Amino acid sequence: MKRVSIISTGSELVYGMIQDSNAAFISARLFPTAFSVVSHHAVGDVPNDLLRTINTALSEADIVIMSGGLGPTDDDRTMEVIGSLCGVDSTVNEQALGRVKYFFKSMNREMLPGDIKMVTVPAGSIVFENETGLAPGFAIEFKGKILVATPGVPHELRPMLDKKVMPYLLSLFPGSGRESLTLRVVLMREAEVNNLI
Repeated sequence: MKRVSIISTGSELVYGMIQDSNAAFISARLFPTAFSVVSHHAVGDVPNDLLRTINTALSEADIVIMSGGLGPTDDDRTMEVIGSLCGVDSTVNEQALGRVKYFFKSMNREMLPGDIKMVTVPAGSIVFENETGLAPGFAIEFKGKILVATPGVPHELRPMLDKKVMPYLLSLFPGSGRESLTLRVVLMREAEVNNLI
């Protein structure tokens, strides 16, 4: 089984302002497949902290799936840090740019520099269209491992994971997953059940 580490980014997570539902969702989707989740990490928006956490995750796993940090603001640093780590330039994804232009035109609003940043991806990466938002996700190979970046907004991450990321990963690593058995037990302590299994 290929080992997976999940990184949830955002200072709002490490400050306890919101709960991280993304890591649990990703893990649940991976459980019945040929992938084994070995760790969850939460990290703030400081680039050095992001880089350190990515390197830790890469030391633990074959695939790192990140959520968050792809937006238009100054503290959205995921693409920048991954591009720097992999030693590649950034490039504007034209398909995503077209969606952003259409979105702002339909609202009669001007695009800002951050809106261009939001559709910038590492050169040579596989780009995942965001069907429910604006920032695309992407995957890039690095030293024989795979880094995947997805939006942090749950209603954007979930369809992207199901429709784009999972098919991509399963095309690279096909194979049967694990099976699980659920036992419902009443009137017995855990230690008693453990002795019977």
